[in-house]
Amino acid sequence: MQTNRYAVFCGQINTQSAQNLFSHLARATHEVKHVHLLFHSSGGLTADAVGLYNFLRTYPINISIYNMSCLQSAAVIVYLGAKRRIVGPHANFMIHGVYSRDCAVLHQTENYLAKLVQGARRNNKIVGSIFQRHTKILKATFSKPDDWELWYSASEAVKYGIANSIGDFSPPKGTRIETFF
Repeated sequence: MQTNRYAVFCGQINTQSAQNLFSHLARATHEVKHVHLLFHSSGGLTADAVGLYNFLRTYPINISIYNMSCLQSAAVIVYLGAKRRIVGPHANFMIHGVYSRDCAVLHQTENYLAKLVQGARRNNKIVGSIFQRHTKILKATFSKPDDWELWYSASEAVKYGIANSIGDFSPPKGTRIETFF
């Protein structure tokens, strides 16, 4: 059995990318003792991010997740699922309120729009509880209206508990690095 596996994920958080990560990480549990995952994403779908978060939170082998550039939105939720979270010295994070990307809202009934708002509020509570579990970001942040966003530098991310430490994703020379899209 290999000791370490190094991998890179770069892309949106959606059903296809979540399935791909689930599959590769599930297979790794039989092949290695520690996964090092370089993670880069501007975000995506809340439901898929929460699913990946829950998977990483209970992952049976050691996983270290690295942000070497910028993680935004739903990607930060996934990142919080790993026990060991490393941020590069020049990387940052962006979080914001949950909102719907339903482009057809102009053609919907009032009842449908009310359900979208209700769903966004429910997702804000879920995301808020995840952040409360892992970070020192104030609970009140997640009860604000949807039009807010916060940026955190590497040092701020460590201060607020988003990341555990500042460091680099640095596989040994000659190491095979897998990619996930």
